[in-house]
Amino acid sequence: MPIIEGPTAQKKSYDACIVGSGPAGLGVALPLADAGLKVLIVEAGDLEPSTAPWPSERLECEGTHADAGQIKCRALGGTSALWGGRTLPFARQDFELNGWPIKSEDLAPYEELSAVFLGAQSPGQPFLDMDAAEPFDLDAVEVLADMGSLCLWQRDRIAAPDGPDILLRATAVGLLFERDASGHTRCAGVRLRLGDSEEAADLKVPTTVLAEGGIETTRLLLAERFRSPEALGHLEALGHYYTGHLTGSIASITFPKHVSTVNFGWRPLPGRGSARRIFRSSGGAISEGANMMFWLRNWPANDASHGSAVLSAMHLVKRALGREEAVQMSPGPGLAEALPDSSSALLHVRNLVADSVPSLPALPDVFRARFNRRRAKLDHLIPTASNTYRLGYHAEQEARADNRIELTGDVRRDALPDISIRFDFSETDVERVLH
Repeated sequence: MPIIEGPTAQKKSYDACIVGSGPAGLGVALPLADAGLKVLIVEAGDLEPSTAPWPSERLECEGTHADAGQIKCRALGGTSALWGGRTLPFARQDFELNGWPIKSEDLAPYEELSAVFLGAQSPGQPFLDMDAAEPFDLDAVEVLADMGSLCLWQRDRIAAPDGPDILLRATAVGLLFERDASGHTRCAGVRLRLGDSEEAADLKVPTTVLAEGGIETTRLLLAERFRSPEALGHLEALGHYYTGHLTGSIASITFPKHVSTVNFGWRPLPGRGSARRIFRSSGGAISEGANMMFWLRNWPANDASHGSAVLSAMHLVKRALGREEAVQMSPGPGLAEALPDSSSALLHVRNLVADSVPSLPALPDVFRARFNRRRAKLDHLIPTASNTYRLGYHAEQEARADNRIELTGDVRRDALPDISIRFDFSETDVERVLH
């Protein structure tokens, strides 16, 4: 893993420059280096996540968009340093409905490879029955990688003598263009600000891949479209149709007392990673616009109606120590998920007495989750006497042209401009989840 300085990079010759070292950037850079190409990775951060402020981005709609610190990370490994990796392949209908130039079967052979790349493995069964007759596949699977940056799982490939060169603390602020022999305009490299320098340096390279994440890639392209309309002026929709997802807790679900819910909680896979059973839209439902998944979440510990000795014990300990229960924030329509009023201590003590013996088999899993070395703060599912749980959801958002990223600041040659983000939910988004 040769970490190099800017002047060294300018003197060398590369086949490809990958801007961004997160899952997408490393996912491109490492196979190219494995194939023998000379690759340079450009990363705005350092070896460890940076707390430096991002270029300004004004949010037009309050409470709908996550903070930058939750979704972006300047560091080698990118956002994988924040949340590890998750494997949840697209359904066939995702490709068919959106007019993608590739098909589901083209990516299917890489599903297991991607899970391993992110720090997990295949669950040993299909992720989703795409042809399920019912609106939802009730036996779908989600895989979560072990905690840690991709630099941990891919360290041997990154550190290989013939691995990619890495240029840290280098921010891409523009692109270079030139005309080829046939008169077509093509990208000929990238303009970089190195470290604390106020001036940018040009780096010429035959192939440039932008893998900075949706917001920062769009910021760079919008700035370059303003500077070079002859090269990018045809991208009229650039910045529009900015989409995300709705997530939160929408209902409760109760299983018959004899039904085990153990597979709905995260369970370790034999090698790396964890898996859980989820409810996911089948192909027919996706074709009708209902593209979402549901999973089980613990009932609020302070509400004694859950009947769980474990949850009541957790609540009483926090209450004795003066620690308040955390409020679940949801980047979806409406307010944060408010916690119910705390039940009386007597009701929680009653749970301790009535449910202590039935809860004993669950204690080993609770302690394993609490001290899990694979994944910090894994949200372990705790069995309850009522077999009732909250139903969490994650739903795709409809594409809307008025959800957009726009330039708001001056566009200069050697700096990235300020932007504004309009991101809101529609009645259709909400109705799909409720339906």
